[in-house]
Amino acid sequence: MARILLPLLLTNAAALKPTRRLFFSNAAAAACGAALPARADSGVPMDLGPLGLRNGGSGKLNSCPPQGIKRACISTSKFDTDLYVPPWTYQSAKPDGQGGYAMTGGDSKSVEQAFSELVNAVAAQPGANIVEKGTKADGRYLRAEFVVPKSLPFGSDEIDDVEFLIAAPGQSDPPSLVDYHSVTRAGGTADNKRHRERIKAIRTDLQDKGWKSVGRLLL
Repeated sequence: MARILLPLLLTNAAALKPTRRLFFSNAAAAACGAALPARADSGVPMDLGPLGLRNGGSGKLNSCPPQGIKRACISTSKFDTDLYVPPWTYQSAKPDGQGGYAMTGGDSKSVEQAFSELVNAVAAQPGANIVEKGTKADGRYLRAEFVVPKSLPFGSDEIDDVEFLIAAPGQSDPPSLVDYHSVTRAGGTADNKRHRERIKAIRTDLQDKGWKSVGRLLL
């Protein structure tokens, strides 16, 4: 009996033992104070969240997956492709004649007020579920999950992740910039139309409060 159980015990132990690569990867992340990536079986993509926040950086959002990976996506960080979408500003500004921009329309809006307006506009969209609200980037980051019902009798509902990042005060030109990144989770349809329509609907809801698209930035 001992001869039969010993190989089974060794096999189970090997299955439970983490790989050296995983161990050192997690140890390095913990040493740097970084959050470990989401587990693959959680369904949440690991390329979400603000980047470049070290040393007081304003941060940015990820671009879209490389070509060949069929995930519908649009992003303010995906320059020079048809997946690029222009960022927004949350208050009026015009060129100041010196290469920068100046506020118009009276007192400037605070980041906190702009964030509150954004939360309300996103929450009002069909299928929205806000899952991260002001917990990252000094309260400037927002992420929502949108459930898209299946269009055929078979299959399953899809989920789009939509995230927004308001620039830190004084660290964007034009000022008051808002970046966003909208992506369908793996296995979903590669259709960017619904992403563009949803983003447009959110911006339309906000335009009476001074929000607008800045157009394509020349970088």
